[in-house]
Amino acid sequence: MNLITNEQIQSIEKRFINQNLAEETHFYQHSGTVPIIVSAPHSVPQLRKGNLKQGEYRTGVLAIQLHEDLGCFSMYKTRNNGDDANFDETCEYKEALIETIKHNQIELLIDLHIMSPKREADIELGTGHGENISYNTYLIERCINSFKENGIENIIVDENFPASYPHTVSATIARECNIPCIQVEMNWRILDTEPGLENFLNVYNSLAAIVRR
Repeated sequence: MNLITNEQIQSIEKRFINQNLAEETHFYQHSGTVPIIVSAPHSVPQLRKGNLKQGEYRTGVLAIQLHEDLGCFSMYKTRNNGDDANFDETCEYKEALIETIKHNQIELLIDLHIMSPKREADIELGTGHGENISYNTYLIERCINSFKENGIENIIVDENFPASYPHTVSATIARECNIPCIQVEMNWRILDTEPGLENFLNVYNSLAAIVRR
């Protein structure tokens, strides 16, 4: 991953922007050898209560790259089909996640999202106020340490995006599959590669460390 260029990141991202990932379905799943799944339900635009919300394209880039580099499972949206997998009560995306997790004995779900650069924090970890991780504070400490070891210090937990709404991906999977689920909100300013690759690579290396651990 450390050899990736800004041009390569933008090339992958463009496929999400254009929704031309050449898949027949509106989401795609990569099988892996590591029992962790990285999810990007907002990697293309989504429709919530009749309003079109901008796609969080680089979550898809990260989901692809983490799978390719580390062998974890990954799932991401490939086109907008008029739903919001992180909001709607039922959707094919979450149904497929549940099936994959149960069939492959997945042990952890990491659900990726992007928040506005106007937000103060660099990273927010959503745990459903502990419910989505069975109140395993050690798991969150390990995640926080992974980010801090890669130079990302401004981290909050369950303040603005706790993933406590029952139909979020994290809350649904925790409830249906009985595995820990962490929603990771990443500030756009640390994913923006126009100023350089350092911050993006710090985010990637932090996520990679969580997968390895």
